[in-house]
Amino acid sequence: MDYCMWMDADDILEEAERENFLQLKQSLSPDIDIVMMKYHTAFDEEGRPSFSYFRERWIRNCSRYRWIGAVHEVIVPEGRILYSDIGICHRKMCAGDPDRNLRIYRKMLEEGKALEPRQQYYYGRELYYHKLYKEAVRVLEQFLQEEDGWIENKIEACSVCARCYAQMGQEEAALTALLRSLSFDLPRAELCCEIGKYFLEHGKLQGAVYWYETVLNLPKREHVDGFVLPDCYDYVPFLQLCVCYDRLGDRQKAKEYNEKAGACKPYSRAYLYNKRYFESL
Repeated sequence: MDYCMWMDADDILEEAERENFLQLKQSLSPDIDIVMMKYHTAFDEEGRPSFSYFRERWIRNCSRYRWIGAVHEVIVPEGRILYSDIGICHRKMCAGDPDRNLRIYRKMLEEGKALEPRQQYYYGRELYYHKLYKEAVRVLEQFLQEEDGWIENKIEACSVCARCYAQMGQEEAALTALLRSLSFDLPRAELCCEIGKYFLEHGKLQGAVYWYETVLNLPKREHVDGFVLPDCYDYVPFLQLCVCYDRLGDRQKAKEYNEKAGACKPYSRAYLYNKRYFESL
């Protein structure tokens, strides 16, 4: 056929998406080379996507496109690209081998193979998942210094480095890593929320308020290839501003922000807990 499509064995095209999927097949312009679709890989308590990103899902059937990478394989999107809001859900039935990816990377290095920037980034993430924080920072810092490398991966690498430094008790280095992300591109809501969380956890409430309110003024990122946490654009900052203003003694403003969080997720346990708290005062 004209296009190829890939799905993992634990990927699902939900019933609600199937009609849109078929309509896109019928209406797709023949000059499109790649169709990017949302990939939902984490879900909240109601099963709604809480972590998504775009992946190349339909690929023109020709020799121009090939998978690359030993882990987290990818087909580099090139040519005429269409972004679709159709989503594929990644729903694992059971846990896989947690050491598989790290073994593959280490075997490659033992064989003298060099990791290209994207693989180096994911290798650093695997080291972080395995709590090898010092080694993860070394690998990710090397990746950040490379001229090549995708900006979205570099921004996320700053976040992973910050988590490593925090685990090693290097709090100032963690904040520096988060702020470093701002040197690569415009602020991301996800990173601003992490910076706000840092200030909140360190009792610097005005600083936390600044970063969470900054998030609320950022445009929502649509049709971008990086990782997106939708809750970071409204629900999370609303909920955290509720906490900040409560600790600052402004209960009315805190309550207003909790209601805004509830408008985003009326089923949220955190929102309902806060609601009971304000009613008890």
